[in-house]
Amino acid sequence: MTKRLGAAVCLLAAAVSCAGACGANGKAARSAFIYRSAEPNPQDSAEPLTDHTKVSEQSLLIRDPRVLDSAEFDSCPTETEEKPAPCNEAKGKWSFAQVFRRGMAVGGKTTPAPPDVQTAIDAWRKDLEAKYDPGDGSLIHADSSLNQTVLDNFEKAWGGESGGYPASRIPVRLLAIVNRIDTAVPDLVACASQGQADKDMSGSEIRFEFAGVQAQVAPAAFDYLRIIVEFVLPCQSSTDPNQFPRLARDWYSLSTLDIGSAAYRDKLSQTLDYWVPRAAKARVRIAGASAGSNWTVREYVFQPDGNLVGESLERDLPGELAMCWPLTSPLGRFASGHDTAIRANRYEFTERALSAREQSIKTTQQGVLGLDRAVAPGGDLEKLRHALSINTCRGCHTTETGTNGLHLGQRTKGKRSQISGFLSGASSHGWCTGGDGDGDAQSYCAPRIVTPEGCPAGASATPYHYNDLLRRHLYLDTVVNPPKGTSPGARDWYSKLIGYASLQIH
Repeated sequence: MTKRLGAAVCLLAAAVSCAGACGANGKAARSAFIYRSAEPNPQDSAEPLTDHTKVSEQSLLIRDPRVLDSAEFDSCPTETEEKPAPCNEAKGKWSFAQVFRRGMAVGGKTTPAPPDVQTAIDAWRKDLEAKYDPGDGSLIHADSSLNQTVLDNFEKAWGGESGGYPASRIPVRLLAIVNRIDTAVPDLVACASQGQADKDMSGSEIRFEFAGVQAQVAPAAFDYLRIIVEFVLPCQSSTDPNQFPRLARDWYSLSTLDIGSAAYRDKLSQTLDYWVPRAAKARVRIAGASAGSNWTVREYVFQPDGNLVGESLERDLPGELAMCWPLTSPLGRFASGHDTAIRANRYEFTERALSAREQSIKTTQQGVLGLDRAVAPGGDLEKLRHALSINTCRGCHTTETGTNGLHLGQRTKGKRSQISGFLSGASSHGWCTGGDGDGDAQSYCAPRIVTPEGCPAGASATPYHYNDLLRRHLYLDTVVNPPKGTSPGARDWYSKLIGYASLQIH
């Protein structure tokens, strides 16, 4: 199983006065970001930042159609908006074919020629066609839905055998360009193990999320396929201004420009041009919708030859999520032996019993992952349980976050995708729901988390309050504008930053 060093998946706009204590840059002092409390105390919660909406929309989760539908980023040009597929040839430098090519370059350390890109995409497409093999122990939790998704929708929209499957006409639409600088955590040991003892920040990512375009015109966008291309950056120094601080400054500077301008698109492209080729690893995650409400997930990594090879899903669990895992189970034993690392988000599953090559997410699932008290006797069982659950595909995308499968919605040309309340902080009936989260929420959403199924009677349900883009903003702000009295690379700066670092990998 490939080791992932960073935590990797998954909006508050209000005026702020400086009547109280202020930071070095005149902003309201930032207090602890506490989102695990059943009833958060406003004094313990992150305060609103005046530039939050712009930073979120322009530096963290870029989904403005003026950017995504521009010639440089569009992956599915069409003659008319009413004719979504088949796609015309995409020629932009950040179309899917070019992003895929850049992933191949990361894996192979050389820029592949267009014929090589086509060959690699053909091989990957054929693997997506692969049927569920009941004899493959690593696929015991799959339900074959990805196979039907590819055959019935994706390839049909692509054009079929008669016209081939050209990389430049792949039927996908870009939903967002995602800055995941917050997945970097201070990890001197991990960096030293990679021969980079002079570096301390491990795990930043840049992601491109695409959705499959429907083959037929329909009243609304049809969500059947997601493809996320991820570029994992190498360890960086928090004290070298040309490394980690530059990464933060490059992203943050985008919020100072007009997102509808050519200057913004040029700066974004320059930022991507600089950082994407520096990635240490590139991978592709794909999720396909099946009949009903399930999504099947697979993960691939670019190899030295430039091709994609399937790998085990990182930090996902076999069997039912909504069960009380006993100490005698593989997860119980692992959790018991890695309590501190799990709560600090510095762990990887190493047992085959805790990994799978394909997994199904039941979006209607009502239960959450549970751990028997014997797993953490005398310890904080709920913190351990929550950290394990939210770091799985199914936990992050279902009941644990009050989300129905997806954090980012499908979109039509000219529109931006909606985001989940988990990301935006928007609430509806006490849940972090989608459909109303559009970047400007002024509170933390509060999903109702049910008592873990099968665990001892009397355990109380715990609500969690989320506003993930606010958390990411506070992380970015801490790097760009270190809190007064702290300096990058010092223990006090680490302690400030780690409070905003990601707990989610999906």
